[in-house]
Amino acid sequence: MLWLKEFLRLVAAHDFNGIFRGETHSGFVQFFRYIFVGGVATVADWGILFILDRLFPELLYLSVALAFCAGLAVNYLFSVKFVFHSHLSGGGRLGEIAVYIITGLIGLGLTELIMHFAASVFSFDIMISKIVATALVFAWNFGSKKIILYRKNFKK
Repeated sequence: MLWLKEFLRLVAAHDFNGIFRGETHSGFVQFFRYIFVGGVATVADWGILFILDRLFPELLYLSVALAFCAGLAVNYLFSVKFVFHSHLSGGGRLGEIAVYIITGLIGLGLTELIMHFAASVFSFDIMISKIVATALVFAWNFGSKKIILYRKNFKK
């Protein structure tokens, strides 16, 4: 329960800097922060998808990919700044970005697959399909970054 102990200590002390910005190795605090980072990235992703889908409805999968990549870039920048506060050891910044892109591309593949089934097979609205995809891919995004990229700081 160490993962929760640090978070509860920060909340009890009203330490909002510690909750949202200070360096931490607590997986729970990082997950809590990732919810906010993911929210900002999701707004970028959904906003761009909404605009592209309205302008180019025949280019659904390209629009999904472009919007996802914009959200991934926002997610990377904010995750390094507010969530993980560390970089991949050994590979440097470029190695970290490469692994981030690879895990992001897997997330994009999952998103495209979910979008295909939700929109094309089950005839859900594009934005409803995106909500379903976002919810399911969120867990992959956090888990892959935490375990693959920042495992040296992994604390349960």
